[in-house]
Amino acid sequence: MLKDTGHGLIANGQEDAITPGSEIANVWDKIKSMFPWYRQINDLIGTSLLVDKSALAHSTSVLDLTVLTASSLNESIEDEIIPAQSPKWDIEDDEILTSPPLICHASPLAVQAFDASSDVASPLPSRKQKLELTARPTSKPKIAVKPKHADLRDTPTPSPMQHKSMGDQIAEVFSASSQAQAATSHAQIQARLALEDCKNNTAQKVEQMHIDFQREQEVCLQQDQEACHQHELLMIDRQIELEQLQHGFAPPVIDPNL
Repeated sequence: MLKDTGHGLIANGQEDAITPGSEIANVWDKIKSMFPWYRQINDLIGTSLLVDKSALAHSTSVLDLTVLTASSLNESIEDEIIPAQSPKWDIEDDEILTSPPLICHASPLAVQAFDASSDVASPLPSRKQKLELTARPTSKPKIAVKPKHADLRDTPTPSPMQHKSMGDQIAEVFSASSQAQAATSHAQIQARLALEDCKNNTAQKVEQMHIDFQREQEVCLQQDQEACHQHELLMIDRQIELEQLQHGFAPPVIDPNL
C-alpha cells in the first residue's frame, strides 16, 4: 500500500518528508489509525536473525544458530571434500572412471597364502564324465491335466438379468411411500397418545392436590372450632366462679384424690 518510496521514508524515520494530502500520506494516516504498531513491527522484522545475521557472531544464546547459515556451511563442506584446484571431470568419461590398482597393506603371510591358493587350478572334468552328463536323459516336468467336466462344474452359470418393468417400479415406489406414510401416522398417533396421557396424569395430580388441600382446610377448621369451643367453656366456668365469689359463695373444693 505504501509502495517502496513511502515505506522507505517511514522506515528511516523521515515521516516529515511526506507531503500532506498526498496518496502516501492518506495511506499512512489510515495505517496509523488501524495499526499504530506498524513501525515497531517493521523494526523488529528488520533486525530478525533471518534478515540480519550480524548478531550471530556475538550471540550468547544456548540454541544452535548454525541452521541460519546453512548455505555457507554446505559450501565450506563441499570445498573441504572437493578442493578448488581439482580438475573438472565428466561422469561419462571412461578414462576418469577407471580407478588405479588398490594397494594392499596385508601381511606377507597372507599374501603368500593368497598366491598359493590362486596357483592351484581347479580340476577339469574328464571326457568320460562329459559323456555321462550328455547321455543322462533329462526328465520333463509333469503337468497335471484338469478334466473338462471339472471346469464345467466349477464355472458358475450366469444368471439372466431381470429387467424391471415400469409397472414394477411404480409398485415399488407406491409400496415404499405407503410404508413411509404408515410409519409417520403411527409415530403421530403414539405422540398424540403420549401427550393425552401426560395431560390426564397432570389433571389427576392437580385434582388430587386440590382434594388434599380442601381436606387439610377442613381438618384445620375443625381443630379451630374445637379449640374455640373449649375456650368458651373455660370462659363460662370462670364467669360462674366469678359470680359465686361476688355473691359470697365459696367455690366447691375439688378433691385432689379424684
